[in-house]
Amino acid sequence: MKSFFDGVRRHIGNMDAEHLREQYRRLSDEVSSLDTLFSTIAQGIIVLDERGEVAKSNPAARELLGMDPEDALPMLAIPHGKSSKREIDITYPEARSLDIQTMPMGEGTLVCLRDITAERNLQLQLKEHDRQLHKTAEETGSYEKQLFYLLENSDMWVWS
Repeated sequence: MKSFFDGVRRHIGNMDAEHLREQYRRLSDEVSSLDTLFSTIAQGIIVLDERGEVAKSNPAARELLGMDPEDALPMLAIPHGKSSKREIDITYPEARSLDIQTMPMGEGTLVCLRDITAERNLQLQLKEHDRQLHKTAEETGSYEKQLFYLLENSDMWVWS
């Protein structure tokens, strides 16, 4: 590890001050862009450190959970340093369904939260419409059988 840092020191020592300022400016711009992205995306993001404690979270995580991510950790039961995917339902501050995906990130864990309430509601509506459609199809089949029975067993035929 020491040779790595020695190499970095030699590399930096060979750069002029203007080049270092330009590199610093570019890195600052990139950090600023990533911070803006992290703060404004609708998906909740929680970064857990190597101890499983919240190192960083974005505003969407707090909004989706309805509480500070630190307080929600016991409820979320995040597997430390492992990939997982599951859905949970929460009722506070409002009922919603969340998709939770975790993945290892360095020594810690990245947690992504996505509100799937609208998708779940659409799935439930689709199931209900499907159930009603099957019921209607069964009733139609029953009526069709009754009609055929009546036509087959009737002595009156009307031809036009």
